[in-house]
Amino acid sequence: MKSYVCFCALFFSAALAAGQAPTLKGHVIGESVQRFLEISSVLRSRVDLCRTDPGAVQRQEGDADACADLLNVVDHGGEDLIEEGRFNFLLNGPRNLDFVGYVEFSGGKLTILAVNFDGTWDDIYPDLLKKFGKPTSTDATRMQNGYGARFSFPKMTWVKPNYVVNAHEDMGTFGQIRFVQVELVTAGRMQEIEREKRTKQNSLD
Repeated sequence: MKSYVCFCALFFSAALAAGQAPTLKGHVIGESVQRFLEISSVLRSRVDLCRTDPGAVQRQEGDADACADLLNVVDHGGEDLIEEGRFNFLLNGPRNLDFVGYVEFSGGKLTILAVNFDGTWDDIYPDLLKKFGKPTSTDATRMQNGYGARFSFPKMTWVKPNYVVNAHEDMGTFGQIRFVQVELVTAGRMQEIEREKRTKQNSLD
């Protein structure tokens, strides 16, 4: 499950052009790796560490390819993706992070940007509604913990001409902190994800 805890404020750009994705923590899907680096001190620090002491990253994450994959994207615009696992280090960092969540690059462009915002759905949803209007679809995830307590977490999707917004409420591993994850995905990448889901479903038939 793609979920991390975050202590940060919700921020969207004030102006949204028709079909144009909003900024999220200063980033916008489709931006280049170089632009992302200019804005994100977290990723810059990550790149610097990979260049000077890649062994530290490997020891921290247990992933021998983490730095190679990251530097391939940064230096060559490679097709390798920077996925959520590459950002586990955010959990151990300071609280004034650019964001806590995950990103994905493909061909040197940001295709998925997800940010976790501290608070409940009731805290965050009014801002989502104001910025994106009525959701295209609504759903809920229902869970039950080991003590029998049941939870229902809202999930909503906004389909725009050039991008898709997915938002859902979740909680930390120990159920102490509620947060809302807001994910921006390019329309093209969303289509790929849907195709991948269908392929997996068909393989089980």
